[in-house]
Amino acid sequence: MNAKTSFLSAATIVAAAAVALPATAQEVASPAGVTTTTAAAPPTADPPSDTTAGPSAPEPRERDTVTVHRSITPNRPWMIVGGSLLVGSYVPTAVIAATQGRTVEDSNLLIPVAGPWLNLDNRRCDGCADETRNVAMIIGTGVLQAAGVGMMIMSFFIPEKIEAATIQAGPMKLHVVPTQVGRAGMGLGTVGVF
Repeated sequence: MNAKTSFLSAATIVAAAAVALPATAQEVASPAGVTTTTAAAPPTADPPSDTTAGPSAPEPRERDTVTVHRSITPNRPWMIVGGSLLVGSYVPTAVIAATQGRTVEDSNLLIPVAGPWLNLDNRRCDGCADETRNVAMIIGTGVLQAAGVGMMIMSFFIPEKIEAATIQAGPMKLHVVPTQVGRAGMGLGTVGVF
């Protein structure tokens, strides 16, 4: 490797660094006819110091965060909410049907999910007091029981995403730039700030 080749490689690396650094630029002409632009960070003025507040902490640097998730079934939140809906609507209905059941039709309420609908089909209580309210409550409990069972079934088809790992990287900037190697060779170079 002669001195001219080594100078060209050094000039190319300096040029690659100039592309990666946003700052004030200065052009340098080399004897081989290659113009290289180098960059330096602009001078920053020190912020005025406040002696009453004590030493100031450096500003936190921005960090990139990547979170990796994994999927599991059954979906626990869906299973818990669905089970709560089913149990929360079935137990009071079953207790009322078992303790205050007037007819055989009310014993259908002991069957989860289908019981309220069977009760409505077989209901023969036209002259009973508050029949409209009773029918509305039976329909409500049937809908809630069906929704609970539906959510429990769907928990097997909708996976739950839980956090498996979190990866944080500091304020790193890496640039890949084309570089000339030797007289006619081309390659890639990396310039970064760590």
